[in-house]
Amino acid sequence: MDNFDPMYTPNHDDSLLRYSYRNQPSIIWWNLVRLGESLGELLGAAEGVDEEVFINDGVTEDQASGLVARAEKLITQTGEEYKAVFLAEYKRVMTARLGLKNFKESDFEQLFSELLDTMEALELDFNLFFRRLSGVKISELETEQARQDKASVFFYQDGVTGLGGEEEGRKRVGAWLARWRLRILEDWGDSSTVSEEADAERTETMKKVNPSFIPRGWILDEIIRRVEKEKERDVLDRVMVMALNPFEESWAGREFNGKTYDGDKEEETRWISDVPRVGRALQCSCSS
Repeated sequence: MDNFDPMYTPNHDDSLLRYSYRNQPSIIWWNLVRLGESLGELLGAAEGVDEEVFINDGVTEDQASGLVARAEKLITQTGEEYKAVFLAEYKRVMTARLGLKNFKESDFEQLFSELLDTMEALELDFNLFFRRLSGVKISELETEQARQDKASVFFYQDGVTGLGGEEEGRKRVGAWLARWRLRILEDWGDSSTVSEEADAERTETMKKVNPSFIPRGWILDEIIRRVEKEKERDVLDRVMVMALNPFEESWAGREFNGKTYDGDKEEETRWISDVPRVGRALQCSCSS
């Protein structure tokens, strides 16, 4: 998300915001339940689903109550398992994206939730924040002033558009960086220091889970225009190379799958840098 907004939905026809970022967990669950209901008769039939009587006659009246109860139980159990798996995976992915080795319960509120709240309040770029955090050295965050100075790396060059502007933004991001720094020292060092070697390993580990390139809406709009109106086909090959190798720092002149890729350095730099203001938070319809 170019300006992090939990209520953002990429579909402008989604007036109920059912598929917004904030509602993703619940809408997945909702769709699973609908799928379970569609398969309810088969789920309820259990081992009898292949019996000739069921195939030919379906559910008899005396079987109905037991079949419904069994189907409802399975759907409920699946829903509970989904919730547990989703939460566990969320913790695992966020832990990895923040460069931590281990998850602590306090991380959920103090790092995960606080970071998302900060992104929302300051309207920061979701993907760029994680990628740029991957390149921050712990030695650059030793003092409060240093952390506030470093905060600017996460802002768009045209300024902070969210609450409080740049001054408040530096303070809020700086405070979050202080908590993050302590956790990195805990996981990668001895709680007070971390070696340059260990910190370098941490940054490389983070870059493997935080992509440098993602095919954003404004990029796809540009590609469609260039292909359809300007008859430029090579851009499709270039975006595919980047999309298939999203964690790289650069692509032009590199070797991928045994072949040297020429690429376009200027284009790459533009696509992984700040999103143009007019291209942020684009929406389209299902038929676009």
